Amino acid sequence: MAGPPRGPAVKRCVIQFGGIGGMRIGATTDARAIVIERRQADLRAIGIFIVATLLIMCHRFVYDNWLAEFDISTFFLPWYGIVGESIRAGEIPGWTNAFSSGAPVAGDPSSGWMYLPVMLFFSLMDVAVAFKAMVLFQVLFGGLTTYLFSRMIGLRPLAATMSTMAFAFGPFLYGQTQYATAACQVATWIPLGLIAIELALRTPRTLTMVAAWALAGVAVSQMAAAWPGQGMMNGLLFIGSWLAYRALVSPPAPARSWRRRVVVAGATGFAMLAIGFALGAAGLLPRLAINAQSSIPNGDYSAVIGGDYEAERHTLFTLVRETFLDRVHYRPLSLSIVVIMLAVVAVLMARRRYAVPYFAGVVAVSCLLTMRDNPVHWLFNLLPEFQKIHEHSPRRMIWVTSLAPSMLAGAAVQVLPSWKGRKWAVQFALVPLAIVVIVGVYLAFHGWWVNEWLILGALLTTAFVLFLVLPDTRIPVRFRHYTPRAALIALMLLAFVTPIARDVATSVIGPHGDGVRYLARTDSYQESIDTYLGRADPGGAGEFLQRQQAQSAPFRYAGYAGRGYFGELDSYSERRLEPGVSAVLTSGRPARLGLDGIQGYSPNHLKYYVEYFDAMNGASQDYHWLDAFSSPLVRSPLLDMLNVRYIVVDLTINPYRADVMSIAETRREVFRNEVAVVYENADAFTRAWVVHDVRPNNDGEGLAQLASGAADGRTVAFIDGALPEVSPPAAGAVESVTITGKENNRLSADVVASAPGLAVFSEVYEEGWKAWVDGEPIDILRTNHALRGVPIGPGEHTVEFRYEPESIRIGLLISGVSGAGVLGILALASGRWLREAVTVRILLPSGGVPARPRPVRGIPGGSFGAGDVARLHRDP
Repeated sequence: MAGPPRGPAVKRCVIQFGGIGGMRIGATTDARAIVIERRQADLRAIGIFIVATLLIMCHRFVYDNWLAEFDISTFFLPWYGIVGESIRAGEIPGWTNAFSSGAPVAGDPSSGWMYLPVMLFFSLMDVAVAFKAMVLFQVLFGGLTTYLFSRMIGLRPLAATMSTMAFAFGPFLYGQTQYATAACQVATWIPLGLIAIELALRTPRTLTMVAAWALAGVAVSQMAAAWPGQGMMNGLLFIGSWLAYRALVSPPAPARSWRRRVVVAGATGFAMLAIGFALGAAGLLPRLAINAQSSIPNGDYSAVIGGDYEAERHTLFTLVRETFLDRVHYRPLSLSIVVIMLAVVAVLMARRRYAVPYFAGVVAVSCLLTMRDNPVHWLFNLLPEFQKIHEHSPRRMIWVTSLAPSMLAGAAVQVLPSWKGRKWAVQFALVPLAIVVIVGVYLAFHGWWVNEWLILGALLTTAFVLFLVLPDTRIPVRFRHYTPRAALIALMLLAFVTPIARDVATSVIGPHGDGVRYLARTDSYQESIDTYLGRADPGGAGEFLQRQQAQSAPFRYAGYAGRGYFGELDSYSERRLEPGVSAVLTSGRPARLGLDGIQGYSPNHLKYYVEYFDAMNGASQDYHWLDAFSSPLVRSPLLDMLNVRYIVVDLTINPYRADVMSIAETRREVFRNEVAVVYENADAFTRAWVVHDVRPNNDGEGLAQLASGAADGRTVAFIDGALPEVSPPAAGAVESVTITGKENNRLSADVVASAPGLAVFSEVYEEGWKAWVDGEPIDILRTNHALRGVPIGPGEHTVEFRYEPESIRIGLLISGVSGAGVLGILALASGRWLREAVTVRILLPSGGVPARPRPVRGIPGGSFGAGDVARLHRDP
């Protein structure tokens, strides 16, 4: 029988394996058994994490009041649902008719377009189940990649499990089921980015390096798809700083020259960004195009109301309060007391090992960046666009950096056993407790008190740490037989119990106060969730409007629950749980019911439509929302021009209040139940009409004339740009526009005109729309400030609109080509890795033992390939 394969490739593999693991040929122990045993330690750790995740997520799936959270229920669920439905239908989610008289979907920064978990789960499942599946995936993926990264930098299975648990079940999980959905989507991919950088800097092989670049590109593309702008910037700063740290401060291959390290790091950074932006082009390009047309172009919030709503910086007190206090509301920001204390232990005891200086620096810098101006701000403000983006919401920097303290906790678990009996060990072990005491006194001085759970957690953590570092002679005899491993496991269990297991118990047993309401399951919240996600509205205004929609020409509606009345500024998103607010079909309800609304909630509204809406309302509002106030609902030519045929009013408002009475007196009631009344607007325009009097808009002057009634929009149109040729119709001529087809991305109409004129469509203008008249392409004119107009000649014509922005077409091409390339590279690299893994098994006889790597001060280095098995699976 032929022997094992030989040749240069095999020789390289043997050398690599020996270099990493320190192969001792001739040893008596079976190396293969050792490797298997070490592998089993990893499998046990991963299995424990998966089981813990499934248990926690089973609770989250059943006790799901969190689906009624502000952004989740009123933004993410309906918008992700639109994306999923479009993909299921084989279409690109370019546009939706549900919100803001028409709004871009692919171009919305938070719509979920090109974020792979959203596109997968929401195209296969109902929205509520899909959101839960997305959270489950993110916890598993983020946790498993954290474990792999921890092992790569030298942490043993138990320590890596601590890092994984601390990250996956800390702010990362709580943020996904509270108010940090997009931030946690960014954080999901940071460990993968760190892994990819580590691979790229370690390997001497071109193919492996390119594959690592591809993995880093995937991470970047997903961060960009989840939260373009601040989230992507913060995520890139995290992984980019790791690249700089490993290349310049703690190189994995110190034998390489300084020049070589800089070249590899520079190439890695460039390739990571290039591949990431190429993969995400189908999402980034439409968002850039829409942002340029939005009310916050290029992220400039200076001209909008509410642009500084989160601009307040942390003080030392607020930072300490939100980091330490054991409150459910702060969970997406705060850390477990166990993790905090272990992070301090890591700084004192691990020192330069396991990248502790880097992760401690990330924690310190991210905290300083949330505070008032300091030298750290001056340094980061040198980065292009950083200051403008960061100042919008400085505190959000912490939202994506929770991995750093988690890695410090793992490093502490790694080094604690080695400090048993050493000088200063006891003093170092007591430092975290002293810090907790000082913090407790400081918070009490400001009127905030730490609870008994935080105190108990701090005392137990200190006890376990002392058990690990005290000499055996200082430990009572009856406790000495407990191994250090038992204390480490106890620490990990304590980190798990505090706070997540306790929150689970509270949500199941009660009481369900404000602090725990989103972790519970209560009838009122479940009713609200069912209402907002329902496809029908039995006995309600939604059912009435659906019937009218099936029987008549297209129309829009407006919902009113008192916003804008004498300074009532709370948005309908904030008041979503009120029966009257949900009854008037606001927030995400039009998307679920298949209706066309004029209102909307998004961080990125189209500028011209916002200006139109402000002119209609006679006032501006927070840039996130477009809600109709009472005055235009009483009488407004601009409201009529938006094809608003029905107005839904909250009946829980005092019926004798002036705003409600005014609407009732000027509109005809057509439907009523216990919580809502529907009025018909007899003055509403049809969806499209023909005019023969065309005038220049002159930067909004025409809009002002339409709003005041000085010009009649049924006969006059105001154009931005060159005026088309028109002529008056013959006396008594009959003209019409009939909508023959209406979908999200398409609209068709038959037009009859007696003379050259302009067909005005009550559809929002956006540069991505294309028009054809009788099959011939024609330019769309921005009409009446925010609508669309198409010049037409006399006679009968067919007009067709299609939403086909170049940004989506080009982006899809770039993403498709780059995606195919990435898949090909990863397939080649995986095939090579598997072949070498098989070769290693053949060449690993029973006499070869990979020796335990000698202790090092930095992070173990070397190339990463099949030979890394020996190092990654060292004894736990």
